[in-house]
Amino acid sequence: MWSLPFMLESEQPDGKIIQKRVIVLDSEGIEVPKQDQNWATKLFILCLALSSTFIYNISGIIGKSNIGKLCLMTDLNKFIQEPEEGDFLPRLVILLRDFNYESPVSFKDYFLEKLNDVNPEAVKGIKKFFDDFDVYGLPHPGCKRKMLQHMEDAVTDELDEDFVDEVENAVKSIYSQLPLKYIGSSTMKGSAFVKFLNDIVEHMNKSETSSFLSIPSEYESIIQFVAQEAIKEAVGIYQEQMDHLLNEEVKLPILWDEFTEIHNNCIS
Repeated sequence: MWSLPFMLESEQPDGKIIQKRVIVLDSEGIEVPKQDQNWATKLFILCLALSSTFIYNISGIIGKSNIGKLCLMTDLNKFIQEPEEGDFLPRLVILLRDFNYESPVSFKDYFLEKLNDVNPEAVKGIKKFFDDFDVYGLPHPGCKRKMLQHMEDAVTDELDEDFVDEVENAVKSIYSQLPLKYIGSSTMKGSAFVKFLNDIVEHMNKSETSSFLSIPSEYESIIQFVAQEAIKEAVGIYQEQMDHLLNEEVKLPILWDEFTEIHNNCIS
């Protein structure tokens, strides 16, 4: 986790301004050399399941050696069973790091063209599963190797000006289009997200070999959890209101009709 969750104000397509709570997570290890491939695949699927925006960075020189888990895009149905209704997969963002060539007119077109030369099926998969995705090119930070190993401590003035500008532009663009995380047609709140995360990790750890994740099954447990939490909250509010009325505003005993009226007011 890169930072504490923070609030982001943004405008919805309908013009409504809402507050979103943002969590920035780093997978750390999807493409680590000599990594267990089954574990790395599970981590990749976990990231897709949790994210509302999934940012995948690769070298600006697109080749077979660095497209890594993008090859899984050829058929995500092998790994994830999506719900029948609603968009489940996150918004995809590709970062081409250390891009030192002349910037193309469209990084998205450039990326698809170069990826098509290496893996045409991956291009088809990305277009099939991700209707909405962006590609950004970032030049080299322009700092020494020692600083690269401690970028969290880097001072902006010590980095290449073009790199800083491109990062700022990419971040602003990503934040401006940051979607909410949904369970079906309902937005996911913090407690539901934690439950969702725990359930997915528990499910994926049950099998050392299987990386398949059934989202409808996971949704069912989350929906039940959210319903139970809503009932607890409603009962708590009802109890608080009844205690207040019966202890401070109403003198017992009272007629049943009076109690029924108080009960109905608290329920509503």
